Order: sequence, then structure tokens, then C-alpha cells
Amino acid sequence: MFQLSTSSHNMPCIEIYETDNSRDAEIEFLLRAVRDNYFDSEYYQAKRDANPFIQGLDQREGNKFLLIEFWGRNIDEYIAFLNKKWEERNAVHSK
Repeated sequence: MFQLSTSSHNMPCIEIYETDNSRDAEIEFLLRAVRDNYFDSEYYQAKRDANPFIQGLDQREGNKFLLIEFWGRNIDEYIAFLNKKWEERNAVHSK
């Protein structure tokens, strides 16, 4: 599950560090969610107020890092949306 924390820039954020490829799916999911700019998409609609911004990204094998900062409001609602979609995705992939 994704949790809100505070970045070194003192901004609300989600940070993922990964050294063993165990969180690849989470990183890809978050990147797709934040980069979705199709206006009618539920992902786009959910992110509008939270204003997520990819502040840091390193996808080198064995040393991956993702930092998403939020520059808006209603961030908790967006995190809840992401967690719901992540759970739905995992339910489909576990069958």
C-alpha cells in the first residue's frame, strides 16, 4: 500500500527505494497513474486536485528510486484512490 510521507523538500510525497526488483510493479503502476493525461480517464480525474509531480526517478537495475511530490490539495483522497486501484490490480493478477 502506498503511504504519504514528507520529502527532503518538505513536501507531501510518495518515495520508493528498491534494490532487489521487488517493487518494479509498484513503480510502473505509479508512473502510469501520474503520467495519465487523458482527460476522461479516472486516473486523470483523481489526480487533478493533488497535482502529483515526478520529482525524482532512477530506473537503473538494482538501484531504483521514485519520488512523487504533491503540490495540490486532497492528497489523502488521491492516495486512497491509488491504493484502491492497486488492490484491484493485484486481485486480477493473483487469479
